[in-house]
Amino acid sequence: MKQAVRAVISGSMGYKRAADQFQMPQTTTTSVFSKNQEEKLVAYLHKLVAQLFGLTIKELRTLALQLAKRNNLPHPFKGEAARSDWVRGFLIRHPVLNLRKPEATYAARAMYFNEVAVQKSYDHLANVVHTYHIAADRINNYNKTNVSVDAKEFSKIIAKTGR
Repeated sequence: MKQAVRAVISGSMGYKRAADQFQMPQTTTTSVFSKNQEEKLVAYLHKLVAQLFGLTIKELRTLALQLAKRNNLPHPFKGEAARSDWVRGFLIRHPVLNLRKPEATYAARAMYFNEVAVQKSYDHLANVVHTYHIAADRINNYNKTNVSVDAKEFSKIIAKTGR
Protein backbone atom coordinates (compact mmCIF):
# COMPACT_ATOMS: atom_id res chain seq x y z
CA MET A 1 0.00 0.00 0.00
CA LYS A 2 2.82 2.41 0.85
CA GLN A 3 4.35 1.90 -2.60
CA ALA A 4 1.07 2.76 -4.28
CA VAL A 5 0.58 5.92 -2.23
CA ARG A 6 4.21 6.98 -2.83
CA ALA A 7 3.78 6.43 -6.58
CA VAL A 8 0.69 8.65 -6.65
CA ILE A 9 2.22 11.36 -4.48
CA SER A 10 5.46 11.43 -6.46
CA GLY A 11 3.48 11.75 -9.68
CA SER A 12 5.07 8.69 -11.28
CA MET A 13 1.58 7.26 -11.85
CA GLY A 14 -2.02 8.23 -11.39
CA TYR A 15 -4.19 6.80 -8.64
CA LYS A 16 -6.10 4.51 -11.04
CA ARG A 17 -2.93 3.01 -12.47
CA ALA A 18 -1.41 2.62 -8.99
CA ALA A 19 -4.57 0.90 -7.75
CA ASP A 20 -4.46 -1.51 -10.70
CA GLN A 21 -0.73 -2.20 -10.50
CA PHE A 22 -0.70 -2.79 -6.73
CA GLN A 23 -4.11 -4.53 -6.76
CA MET A 24 -5.81 -2.15 -4.35
CA PRO A 25 -9.11 -0.29 -4.25
CA GLN A 26 -8.77 3.13 -5.87
CA THR A 27 -9.97 4.85 -2.69
CA THR A 28 -6.91 3.53 -0.83
CA THR A 29 -4.47 5.29 -3.13
CA THR A 30 -6.22 8.64 -2.60
CA SER A 31 -5.96 8.56 1.20
CA VAL A 32 -4.02 11.58 2.44
CA PHE A 33 -4.76 11.65 6.15
CA SER A 34 -4.15 9.05 8.83
CA LYS A 35 -7.10 7.16 10.26
CA ASN A 36 -6.93 9.32 13.38
CA GLN A 37 -6.88 12.55 11.35
CA GLU A 38 -9.87 11.42 9.31
CA GLU A 39 -11.78 10.51 12.48
CA LYS A 40 -11.12 14.02 13.81
CA LEU A 41 -12.37 15.46 10.53
CA VAL A 42 -15.54 13.34 10.78
CA ALA A 43 -16.10 14.57 14.35
CA TYR A 44 -15.59 18.16 13.16
CA LEU A 45 -18.15 17.67 10.38
CA HIS A 46 -20.64 16.27 12.91
CA LYS A 47 -20.03 19.26 15.17
CA LEU A 48 -20.65 21.70 12.31
CA VAL A 49 -23.92 20.01 11.41
CA ALA A 50 -25.02 20.12 15.06
CA GLN A 51 -24.32 23.86 15.00
CA LEU A 52 -26.41 24.18 11.79
CA PHE A 53 -23.42 24.87 9.54
CA GLY A 54 -22.96 21.73 7.43
CA LEU A 55 -20.33 21.85 4.69
CA THR A 56 -20.95 21.28 1.00
CA ILE A 57 -18.69 18.94 -0.97
CA LYS A 58 -16.86 21.94 -2.41
CA GLU A 59 -16.21 23.32 1.08
CA LEU A 60 -14.99 19.91 2.29
CA ARG A 61 -12.62 19.68 -0.69
CA THR A 62 -11.19 23.11 0.16
CA LEU A 63 -10.88 22.20 3.84
CA ALA A 64 -9.08 18.93 3.01
CA LEU A 65 -6.47 20.76 0.92
CA GLN A 66 -5.97 23.36 3.66
CA LEU A 67 -5.52 20.63 6.28
CA ALA A 68 -3.01 18.76 4.12
CA LYS A 69 -0.99 21.93 3.51
CA ARG A 70 -1.07 23.13 7.13
CA ASN A 71 0.04 19.73 8.39
CA ASN A 72 2.74 19.41 5.70
CA LEU A 73 1.22 16.18 4.42
CA PRO A 74 2.12 14.94 0.96
CA HIS A 75 -0.99 15.00 -1.20
CA PRO A 76 -1.97 14.47 -4.83
CA PHE A 77 -4.33 17.47 -4.84
CA LYS A 78 -3.93 20.10 -7.52
CA GLY A 79 -5.49 23.55 -7.70
CA GLU A 80 -7.59 25.09 -4.96
CA ALA A 81 -9.18 21.97 -3.49
CA ALA A 82 -8.93 18.22 -2.99
CA ARG A 83 -10.12 16.13 -5.89
CA SER A 84 -13.69 14.84 -6.01
CA ASP A 85 -12.41 11.24 -5.97
CA TRP A 86 -10.86 11.95 -2.55
CA VAL A 87 -14.30 13.00 -1.27
CA ARG A 88 -15.89 9.84 -2.71
CA GLY A 89 -13.26 7.72 -0.97
CA PHE A 90 -13.65 9.69 2.26
CA LEU A 91 -17.43 9.15 2.26
CA ILE A 92 -16.95 5.43 1.49
CA ARG A 93 -14.44 5.09 4.36
CA HIS A 94 -16.87 6.89 6.70
CA PRO A 95 -20.39 5.57 6.14
CA VAL A 96 -21.57 7.60 9.17
CA LEU A 97 -21.58 10.55 6.75
CA ASN A 98 -23.88 11.12 3.82
CA LEU A 99 -25.13 13.89 1.55
CA ARG A 100 -28.48 15.47 2.22
CA LYS A 101 -30.40 18.64 1.53
CA PRO A 102 -29.95 21.15 4.35
CA GLU A 103 -32.95 21.97 6.49
CA ALA A 104 -34.20 25.50 6.83
CA THR A 105 -32.54 26.93 9.92
CA TYR A 106 -34.40 30.15 10.57
CA ALA A 107 -36.72 28.62 13.18
CA ALA A 108 -33.93 26.64 14.82
CA ARG A 109 -31.67 29.68 15.01
CA ALA A 110 -34.48 31.85 16.33
CA MET A 111 -35.26 29.28 19.02
CA TYR A 112 -31.67 29.42 20.29
CA PHE A 113 -31.34 33.18 19.98
CA ASN A 114 -31.60 34.19 23.62
CA GLU A 115 -29.35 36.03 26.04
CA VAL A 116 -27.66 32.91 27.42
CA ALA A 117 -26.98 31.48 23.96
CA VAL A 118 -25.65 34.78 22.64
CA GLN A 119 -23.34 35.18 25.64
CA LYS A 120 -22.10 31.62 25.19
CA SER A 121 -21.42 32.37 21.53
CA TYR A 122 -19.43 35.50 22.36
CA ASP A 123 -17.49 33.64 25.06
CA HIS A 124 -16.62 30.94 22.53
CA LEU A 125 -15.56 33.59 19.99
CA ALA A 126 -13.35 35.30 22.58
CA ASN A 127 -11.75 31.96 23.46
CA VAL A 128 -11.01 31.15 19.81
CA VAL A 129 -9.62 34.64 19.14
CA HIS A 130 -7.39 34.40 22.22
CA THR A 131 -6.26 30.80 21.59
CA TYR A 132 -5.35 31.31 17.92
CA HIS A 133 -4.25 34.96 18.20
CA ILE A 134 -6.70 36.14 15.56
CA ALA A 135 -6.46 39.83 14.73
CA ALA A 136 -9.68 41.85 14.51
CA ASP A 137 -9.17 42.52 10.80
CA ARG A 138 -9.41 38.74 10.15
CA ILE A 139 -12.97 38.49 11.55
CA ASN A 140 -15.86 38.96 9.12
CA ASN A 141 -19.52 39.54 9.84
CA TYR A 142 -21.25 37.74 7.00
CA ASN A 143 -24.64 39.01 8.11
CA LYS A 144 -23.68 42.37 6.59
CA THR A 145 -22.85 40.87 3.20
CA ASN A 146 -25.13 39.45 0.57
CA VAL A 147 -24.52 35.88 1.71
CA SER A 148 -27.84 34.06 1.82
CA VAL A 149 -28.76 31.72 4.66
CA ASP A 150 -31.73 30.23 2.84
CA ALA A 151 -31.09 26.47 2.77
CA LYS A 152 -32.98 26.08 -0.51
CA GLU A 153 -30.22 27.96 -2.32
CA PHE A 154 -27.44 25.60 -1.23
CA SER A 155 -26.41 22.30 -2.66
CA LYS A 156 -26.38 19.20 -0.48
CA ILE A 157 -24.35 19.18 2.72
CA ILE A 158 -22.35 16.42 4.37
CA ALA A 159 -24.23 15.27 7.45
CA LYS A 160 -24.47 12.43 9.92
CA THR A 161 -26.22 9.38 8.50
CA GLY A 162 -29.72 8.90 9.84
CA ARG A 163 -30.21 12.41 11.12
